[in-house]
Parts: sequence; structure tokens; C-alpha cells
Amino acid sequence: MTKQTLDGHPSVTIAHSPSGNLLMAVYDGGYPQHSYRFSANNIGGNPGSDDRGPKITLEREIAEEFDPDHKELTKFGEKVSWASRVQIELVRESLLTDLKPHRDYLIKATQLPGDNTTSTYKAIFSVFTTEIPDSVIETVWHNTGRKRGNMESYCKNLVDRRRFTPEGLTGIFTIDDLTTDPRDKLTTAHATAPILNDFFNASISFPNEITISRYGSPRETYLDYTDEFQYAEHAFGH
Repeated sequence: MTKQTLDGHPSVTIAHSPSGNLLMAVYDGGYPQHSYRFSANNIGGNPGSDDRGPKITLEREIAEEFDPDHKELTKFGEKVSWASRVQIELVRESLLTDLKPHRDYLIKATQLPGDNTTSTYKAIFSVFTTEIPDSVIETVWHNTGRKRGNMESYCKNLVDRRRFTPEGLTGIFTIDDLTTDPRDKLTTAHATAPILNDFFNASISFPNEITISRYGSPRETYLDYTDEFQYAEHAFGH
């Protein structure tokens, strides 16, 4: 059997609260793929060379991103305002406390019209879920402000708010926010929309250049995927 080659294997979490709010990452103006600048994304990231499996990758990414001992004081030449150490720790612990495996998805993507990327991309997204308290949502709102107006304006304004992560931004959204925004197919980045659609039975728009299929549940190790897949050299390398 010919193995499929994976260009990546991100691990992400759907971080949702009892009141229906989603805690999400937002790509800032320095994100390399121009189409997804100021788009919302499920929190998580890509495996490093020492990561053994998808859950370990996600736990490491959350711990590194929501680091109260951040060193960065400027971003794009501008001074960064930070949430307090206690607040960053609170968000980090709420994300890590109750991570549950949800589903693996096989994602295939081609170049978006007018974008600066050219390659076809194939990846497994290992998706987990975590329910975060509404009190944590309030803590984030206290630092970032509540969403007002359209997604793009809100996300750009996050640059001037107090931050929780050194890379990118942090925002709170509802499924309705992501479904009805005039930015349409670029409201979210990468496989975020189809993953949320499957979990919430929602209808968030996403580019036709992205296809998604369910592929079982997250496995314990990356080695467990190698009967069916082989990883490109660049798939690991945090």
C-alpha cells in the first residue's frame, strides 16, 4: 500500500464555555500567509522534533504560548501591553485542565486565490476539546474588550489590547460571530471552520480550496499513524 505523505500534523483544541463562547487564537499582521491575517484559529500548533504524540504537542504548545514568564516587550517595534501573570496562568490552566480527544481530520488544501502561498498541503489535524469556565472568558474580555462590529476591525484592535501570548492574539467569539461576518470564508484560518462545523453542527463558510474528512480519533503517538502515512521532513520542527 502506498502511504500518503503528510506535510503537517497540528494539534488543536476547541475551547468553549458553558455560555457558548469560544476562546481562540487570532493571527496578527505578521502572519506569513496573507489571507489569514486577523483570522480566528483554534488554539494549538505543530509538533516539535521531540514530541511523542498529538496530545503532548498540544499541551506543550499551550504551555509555551500562555507563558506568564514571557520575555517579549515589543512587537513590530511597538511596546506590548500584557495581561497580568495571574490572568495568563488562569487561562493556561483552564485550557490544560480537561483536554479530551475529539477527532482526527484529514485536511487537503491548495493555494487560495491571490494568496502568497503556492504549495498543496495535506495534514492530519488532531482535535481535542476543553470546556473553560465563563469566569475565564470574563478575564480575557477584561483585557481584550468584547467584540464590537465586524471581525476584522475587532481583531486588528486586539493589537492594542493587553496580550496573553507572545505570538499572535487572543479573542473571544461565538459561532454566530464566525458564521455571519462579512469577511465570510476568511473569518477563520485553515481547517478551523470545517472542524467547528462538525463539532457544533454549524455552517461557517470556508474556502473551496480546503477539503476535510473524518479520520478516527487522535492516537497516542505519531508512530501509530505510520502504517498509513509518512511524514515529510518539514512536518516536525517546532
